[in-house]
Amino acid sequence: MKFAKIFLLATLSLTLVSCAKEKEEYEGTDPSTILNGYYKDLESWDNYIDLRQKLYKIIYKDFVAIPYTETPLEDGTIVSGTNWDTNRNADQSIYNYDKVHLLYNDNEADKYLGNSTDWQREHCFPASLMTGESTGDAVKTIGTATDFHNLYASFSTANGIHSNNCYGYVDPSNDIPVKTTGNAKYQEEDRTRSINAIFEPADIDKGRVARAVFYIGLMYGSDKWVNTKDNAGHTLSTGIEVVKRSSKINCTLQSAAQGVKCHSNSEDLVDWARKFWPDRLEYQHTTYVQKMQHNRNPFVDFPELVEYVYGDKQMESGELSKLHNIYDILDLGNNKVNNIAIKNVRHSYDAGDVYDSTKDIEVYEVKNDLRSDRIDDYTIKGINDGSVLTNAANGKYITVSKGDAKSVNYPIYVASNAWKQVDYVGLPTSELVKQKYSKETESAVDIAELNGVTWSFTSSAHSTSTLEERRKDIGVTIGSSSSPCDTLIIETSSDMAYDEKSVVNGVFIEANTISKWNGSFHVQIELAGDVIYEYDASYNSYSPLQSFGVSLSNLNKRAGKIRITISNIQVGINIGRLGASFAE
Repeated sequence: MKFAKIFLLATLSLTLVSCAKEKEEYEGTDPSTILNGYYKDLESWDNYIDLRQKLYKIIYKDFVAIPYTETPLEDGTIVSGTNWDTNRNADQSIYNYDKVHLLYNDNEADKYLGNSTDWQREHCFPASLMTGESTGDAVKTIGTATDFHNLYASFSTANGIHSNNCYGYVDPSNDIPVKTTGNAKYQEEDRTRSINAIFEPADIDKGRVARAVFYIGLMYGSDKWVNTKDNAGHTLSTGIEVVKRSSKINCTLQSAAQGVKCHSNSEDLVDWARKFWPDRLEYQHTTYVQKMQHNRNPFVDFPELVEYVYGDKQMESGELSKLHNIYDILDLGNNKVNNIAIKNVRHSYDAGDVYDSTKDIEVYEVKNDLRSDRIDDYTIKGINDGSVLTNAANGKYITVSKGDAKSVNYPIYVASNAWKQVDYVGLPTSELVKQKYSKETESAVDIAELNGVTWSFTSSAHSTSTLEERRKDIGVTIGSSSSPCDTLIIETSSDMAYDEKSVVNGVFIEANTISKWNGSFHVQIELAGDVIYEYDASYNSYSPLQSFGVSLSNLNKRAGKIRITISNIQVGINIGRLGASFAE
């Protein structure tokens, strides 16, 4: 028995030593030497109050808020135009530099198509809960609601559903239906039972939205040291808190307007931050935002800080060197190539075009720390370089790879053979389309001079958003979720003629709805007042633009005006090339 007791004590002693060793086992890179010494003034803290103050001093020190409605450049200049560029860069896809990663959706989106339908800028901590104002009013003033550590590119529909509701785990046990949007889940409120609406992102997004909410609570909190102005004098909304669900505090637009500015369910958010540590996308986001507004999100750089500020370790002291840091988590000091990325990708071709990767894509090697170098030695699979493309290649995926680095795929779109026989081709672009909107008739008329032919674009949509010049394969977008197009009429101002040929023997157009969730539309083409083509179309995910039209028989060839009517458009429509073939 005595031997057993000695053995038991020895075993227990060894276990305690082992546990103590495991607890202190992590010895990462010196925090004062990483991220350009950003955290050199934080070594240790006594409790969460001490830690909050020390972290706040660091993230406020050089902070200058940037606009939501204008575009800031990295040199500090502000240019006109809505500020999509910050998220285009901060949330850029790791693999395709023409895309952005989206919250609430497994698909990436074209970075240059950011608008109310394609993708939006999401306030993780809702702007209305931070300010007591609607989002549209809150973002007009540079300040709290324009802090881009809280703004991520997101799937538009889910952004609208998230609205000013708090994040948290949905609770099927309360008998409120669980609905889905993109890859997120949500439950609507039940006022009769005092149950608030709740929004739960997919696992891939849980950590990043939690850390964004916690950053807002730290940066604009109710602590006595929190400033009401940034370093440029912009007014900041303060007194913001992240509260526990068990506190029963109601966090709504109404409560925020009355001074209770909060986000609920901190228990769930702490759990998310604990389970889902930052990835390369989140590191990229906080690093790029730092370039623009000169501060970082410390919960991204040291994810375990959440435990000490909002979690179970609030009353514990701590040392920064004992916490895992983003530099070691992502192995940022390793110069090895992580993946291949592509940029300026040509997606759209006509049948008969030659695929040439040296002209049609740019390829980059991306290092662990996200630095990239353009390369010309890579492997193409899925199609052969120098291949003559046919319509059979429409929707094919091409794989770009090199060695052991993670490869990247992208699709190509090949239009019908008809475009090779088209004599006249006009492409609407931002420089060519000039809008004339009439309040009396509630219609917008856009005039475009294309190759010497005047076309008018008439629709019920209040705005025609011309796209970036670099996206000529898409043309112009007409209509949006807030201003649906419904019906679009495109017609020539006079009889069509081309190079002394006066008879039209074919008419073609490229179009596609802007939303696969509202994807049907009807195409009708008239020539000299007669209908020569009709087609009920639907969204085609393989191609940004589908080809519609007809080549006429000898009996139907004639001179006259061309009129194209696209109807039953539920949201908006993308319009690409307009074309016609002619005979003498």
